[in-house]
Amino acid sequence: MKPPTFFLSSTIYDFRDLRSALKYYLEQQGCRVLASDYNDFPKPLDTHSYEACLKAIGECDYFVLLIGARVGGWFNEVEQVSITQQEYRHAYSLHLQGKLKLLSFVRSEVWRMKDDRKLLEKHIATLDLDPGAKNQVLLAPTKSATNAEFVVRFIEEVGKNRETAASAQGKGTRPTGNWLHQFESFKDVVEPIQLQAFSNLPVEEAALRRLLKQELREILRRCLLPGGAEGNAYSPRIAIYNFYATLTKPLSLDQATTAVNTQQYRRMVSLWMHVMQTKFAPQILSEAVRSSAFMEYDRVSGEMREMPVHDALLKLLMEIQGFGLKDSSDLLKLVLKGFPRSDQPQTTVVNSMHLFMLLHSIDRWSNIIDLCRSIVVFLEGGRFVVPNLRPRSPMYCDDDLVS
Repeated sequence: MKPPTFFLSSTIYDFRDLRSALKYYLEQQGCRVLASDYNDFPKPLDTHSYEACLKAIGECDYFVLLIGARVGGWFNEVEQVSITQQEYRHAYSLHLQGKLKLLSFVRSEVWRMKDDRKLLEKHIATLDLDPGAKNQVLLAPTKSATNAEFVVRFIEEVGKNRETAASAQGKGTRPTGNWLHQFESFKDVVEPIQLQAFSNLPVEEAALRRLLKQELREILRRCLLPGGAEGNAYSPRIAIYNFYATLTKPLSLDQATTAVNTQQYRRMVSLWMHVMQTKFAPQILSEAVRSSAFMEYDRVSGEMREMPVHDALLKLLMEIQGFGLKDSSDLLKLVLKGFPRSDQPQTTVVNSMHLFMLLHSIDRWSNIIDLCRSIVVFLEGGRFVVPNLRPRSPMYCDDDLVS
């Protein structure tokens, strides 16, 4: 698995603690984090540090921008472009190419300073003051920013205010990547990153779910029958239900033989022959059952409890373990020996034990399909619905089947 790579862009002095916390948190999630103030940052000796940072951004999946009160060092002092600003511009160009995703944050007090400055600017414009005096007031430093004018311009650049206003007038398209998250705490930064980068899941859990979905899809591919409507595969559940519906009484091993509908029995044997050689060796499923990925906190008890889908995973594992028959080849010979021809009478008498073993395997097969379907829907973001499963023993028929 290749974990996502993050680039942390900000002024160092006022964000040292937050950068350290973010780096630690993301690395605990299994991510790679590039932060220029750490020794593990790639530092080619034949390249200037500014250029090395820009090159490193190109290796990343996510660019995390933190805007605070300071300007930091200048990338181009003449044009008033800061190092952090140049990093952002390079990252945004990669975003436009679909090579990188932006996650931008601004301190709440700095955002409020921007709004207050806009109000002050509007108020000063109404006053009869010398233009030079007005400008001195607007350029005065504040507790929220050492260079308020630059910080405001940078926030507006990241928020794409001009482009958005122009698009509203029919001049150009609406810009993307212009989300700006205000933050006051570490949690305010982590939550958007978690939601956007991991679908609100830790990396290991997200990877487990992805691999599990792939494994269940492969199981479905091997279990479903070809030849459905429009070439689609289909489940044997309806055929199984139809067979049980023809039994005049529940299957019992107390009787050596059982009378069955000839055509329906032929259908059951044909279905069983389709999957009798199928072998399952799920690896991710076993890991998912043992992991805490499908557990949730119960506020009432104050304990972690299994989610409904966890029970389904455990049932699926049990169904797969109970599916295989060690003597399936011997059973096949016995079943085929008494296999009725299509022109035989409507009712056929078969060995009860052979029928029991055959139906037990087919019921497990049907349950594997239904459980896989429900779990895959859940893993794809849908609501988990507990499937109506076949009973553990074919000697007990359920009358409330859903096809």
